[in-house]
Amino acid sequence: MEIVIDIDKLKHVIFDLDGTIIDNMMYHHLAWQKTLDKLGKKFSIEHIQAHICGGNSKIIESEFPGKFEDRDKLKIANEKETLYRKLYKTHMVPIAGFIDFTRHLNHSRIDLHIATASPQDNLSFVLNTLNIRTEFKILKHSGDVKKSKPDPEIYLSILNELKTDASETIVFEDSPTGVKSCANANLKAVVVLSTHKKADFKGLENSIIGFINDYNHVKFINI
Repeated sequence: MEIVIDIDKLKHVIFDLDGTIIDNMMYHHLAWQKTLDKLGKKFSIEHIQAHICGGNSKIIESEFPGKFEDRDKLKIANEKETLYRKLYKTHMVPIAGFIDFTRHLNHSRIDLHIATASPQDNLSFVLNTLNIRTEFKILKHSGDVKKSKPDPEIYLSILNELKTDASETIVFEDSPTGVKSCANANLKAVVVLSTHKKADFKGLENSIIGFINDYNHVKFINI
């Protein structure tokens, strides 16, 4: 599964984080399973994978409607993310080909950015562990926006900061929610099939450039 990118008119590439730069979603699922179990809900990992998605506060409210105040949701979310980082720390590797891919783009004077629904601590955790912070210009995380994906706010904020338009930018995402966010910002996405199958993106085809298993399956022209 290979795609070819014409970078002649490309100025910016935006990456999601989880499932796009790193294949870490199973560790998020495990952390949610342990967190929800502690709160009195026992779910199989399969249920977690299929139904637990979105921002932390949204997940907590969905599973425990009206039970927790905002400060309690934040405390639970922080505990979950701390557990996730503990579980994943010794397993972290970038998705295959990612490092060489970003170096090719930077060498071609294409600016790289990150737009993630993860909190700042998780973003720093990845950038510092992989030593890739200097590869990126703009870094946006959940604390930078009021509305999470599929709302386009996080992508539009980057476009506005760059004073550029969607035609000069592509995005790498791994989830239908992320691609919907791109679509709502009139951006096109390449989908990394780390956590979802192609069938999960039905109805989003007009916003998808193509699908890849990893970054070794991206080729360039005009480079």
